[in-house]
Amino acid sequence: MMKKVIMATILSALYAVPVVAQWSSTFDEGKRFDEVSWLINHNANNNRVDGPGIFCFGGSDQDRGMQRQLEDGVRSFMVDIYRVHDKYRLKHGPTNTCMMDGEDFNHILYNWISRHPNDIVTLHIQSGPNLGLSGLEDIFKGRRSGYKNLGSYIYQHNNFISDGRPVGSGSDVYPTIREMLDQKKQLVIFTETNYGSDLYRYEFGHTVQNPYRASQANQLFNSDKFTVHRGIKHKTIMTINHFAGDAPTYNGDRNKSRDANATVLAKARTAWWMFGHRPSVAVDFHNLSNDRLPMRQIEEVNTWNEVRGSIKINGRGLDDIRIETGIWENGRWRDRKKVSHEGREARWHRFYSAPAAAGEKRSIIVSHPDYNFSPNVISLNNYAGNSGKTFVVDITATRK
Repeated sequence: MMKKVIMATILSALYAVPVVAQWSSTFDEGKRFDEVSWLINHNANNNRVDGPGIFCFGGSDQDRGMQRQLEDGVRSFMVDIYRVHDKYRLKHGPTNTCMMDGEDFNHILYNWISRHPNDIVTLHIQSGPNLGLSGLEDIFKGRRSGYKNLGSYIYQHNNFISDGRPVGSGSDVYPTIREMLDQKKQLVIFTETNYGSDLYRYEFGHTVQNPYRASQANQLFNSDKFTVHRGIKHKTIMTINHFAGDAPTYNGDRNKSRDANATVLAKARTAWWMFGHRPSVAVDFHNLSNDRLPMRQIEEVNTWNEVRGSIKINGRGLDDIRIETGIWENGRWRDRKKVSHEGREARWHRFYSAPAAAGEKRSIIVSHPDYNFSPNVISLNNYAGNSGKTFVVDITATRK
């Protein structure tokens, strides 16, 4: 591992390209926060290292503790936080089953972030019904004895100073990784409960995700897994759930996870086209796979070039855009077809993003029965490559 870190440092110096680790992977710090695909550990706290107990409810979802998950390069975590007898615990299921102490969780985060100034950590928090905003303040602002104050590290979107994010951009335009690191805003927190707080951003008001419940790995490619389940369909932060568990709890299963984790790359590519947004992928047992590990596959996703932009009419975003692809050759379209998966057609909304990996020869053809678009054709061949660059092409609509 040390050799990889040294090599990344040498390459950065040689080519003068700032890089940041999602561990062994590197990407341009000039990218916006939402221009990076992150590996997300589902129920990261539900493991027998951090939550010693008689058993983990429904079985654990991860083999390794959160400290080791960070060391493995994971930077995004789904966690469940509860108030239990006025103590803070991370758990998935009944009390006293695989509970992680909140103070331990706080210390792991604080020690990692304070000692790794080039890392950004994202939390997706499901909070217990009695946790409340006061509980989050206790945990992250060190308001209880023994807890460290992480408050200065928490990213606050509305008050963030950014050259690249115009005033009034709203929740859909994020600053660059470099800007966040320079201002030491290294902790991004989303909560499934709406606390009306910009520090603890409402998950389903600022992100979008697909359905999560699957009992077999092969179900993860069913057409219904490429629909919006929670959140707002045009949001640029997209979580693709990609884990299969045993009913009725649907907690992790090692063998199913090995199968699911072998197809992270394929799931990311399909989801990217179907939703028109760059995906981050949530997995169980991130260290298991029948093929390449999920982190290696996410690294590859981050090497693909990306074409993205807004789709607007009179300055307002436009929804339900039909997308086709085709190859223009010898004065005619070849292989022109709708973007679809198992008969379900893709629809893009207000913002769009498409992968343009090396060798991509297709063009994107944008259409709607009521509008004309400029441009209405975007040739991915003009942007294709594996340098991980982002190209912005905004689309303007006019009524027919």
